[in-house]
Amino acid sequence: MTPSSADSFEGSADPFPREDLTARIANAGRQELRRQTWQAWLLGIGVALIALAIPMERLWGEMNLVQTAAEGGRGLGIGVPLLRFGTKWISHEQAAFAMAAISAGLTVPALRSLLLTIGFSNAIAMRGVGLMLLAPLQLLGATSAVLLAPGVLGATLIARELFRLDKDQSMRALWRVSSVFVLGLLLDPANLLLLPAAGLALIPLAAPRKLPPWAPPAGLTLTIGFCVFILLGAGEPDALDQLLRTMLAGGKGPSLVSLGAWLIWLPISLGVGWLGILSLIAGKRTAEEAPPPAWTRAWCLVAIAPVIGGTPLTMPTLGLLLPLTAVGLVDHLARMEREDKMRRRASLLLVSQLILGVLAWGTLTATDPLTAWREEAQETLDPEDLVFSAHPGHLYLLKHRYGIASWDPKGPEASKRALEATNQGQRVVLDGVLPDASPQLKAAATVVIGQPDG
Repeated sequence: MTPSSADSFEGSADPFPREDLTARIANAGRQELRRQTWQAWLLGIGVALIALAIPMERLWGEMNLVQTAAEGGRGLGIGVPLLRFGTKWISHEQAAFAMAAISAGLTVPALRSLLLTIGFSNAIAMRGVGLMLLAPLQLLGATSAVLLAPGVLGATLIARELFRLDKDQSMRALWRVSSVFVLGLLLDPANLLLLPAAGLALIPLAAPRKLPPWAPPAGLTLTIGFCVFILLGAGEPDALDQLLRTMLAGGKGPSLVSLGAWLIWLPISLGVGWLGILSLIAGKRTAEEAPPPAWTRAWCLVAIAPVIGGTPLTMPTLGLLLPLTAVGLVDHLARMEREDKMRRRASLLLVSQLILGVLAWGTLTATDPLTAWREEAQETLDPEDLVFSAHPGHLYLLKHRYGIASWDPKGPEASKRALEATNQGQRVVLDGVLPDASPQLKAAATVVIGQPDG
């Protein structure tokens, strides 16, 4: 009798043991995850290097934060002091440019982690990363000496922790959210505007512990309030005013002009990202699909801060919407039934975002009102010159970008300072006609550059 096939393998080693196969699959999954993580970090490094290579020369946004930091203030968060670390090998403006580029690079793995936390695949998550990186506001922030890119990084980290609350509602989550929120504040004080959204997200932590609904938000608020008082210097006389101005872009209050400009810049700043916001907040969903968390609506209220601040062209608070634009766009793509349709839609969105981002960056660069003056100054001025100027933008460039000594021509000591410079063999330069300058100052000047910009 011929033995059966089952009997023939009796006592022999299993060529495909279940445990070994499971281990191989798990190991392959870990290797794939590491490869995807390394790809995200390499993309982030590339983004940072590109941003460093094409810094925005135009003065825009709240550039006087560099001046505040140079004078010992807390205008640029924790990034600039860390990069300078008490040395003089890098200026405050150079450190601000570097911090913006580094923040833009770090946002890549941070945003990918946020999207993976929600449950999206790596392929769709990286499409969301690309859509946010190409947003006009993100391109401008990554290449400018302002707090926009650090603020976006902080907002991305905060959003990730808030989305994690759906899976982890332990008390550790409260401390985790508080810690990340403090980091976000150190990166950009404007992230304080996200406190209502974070407090709303923490309310579900109260029910399992039989606490009043206001207890977790109150704990977060007290923690953040203490950190604002200590870390951001709110104990100083003018620190609270400085904090509010930083949050609201240094605005002077609402006005019809700011409202009109806000309505123009609102759809331009985020590009196709506004489709993501609309999809997240008002998109139609089936009964089986879970709606977005309620705190996302409170998060979107930061869009009105430029109107309250009165300076919408600085637009720092609109940047805080960028993480949610990526979430909304990725959610829109993931809910498509057909893979080929999703890919075509993603490609269309990426190309559109690229065009809008390049146009915004190029337009802001091409319409720089100081281009002619900057070119003349670079050709005419020497590092040893003493320049008398009454133009705030010119004074900023002279001090922080060119390292040339400058002086206010309207001051009582202007003539005396010009005479001292002449006696020391230093060239005295007048920036423009300067009708308010004294006759002695005009006589001491040997060079006149530029014309009044108005």
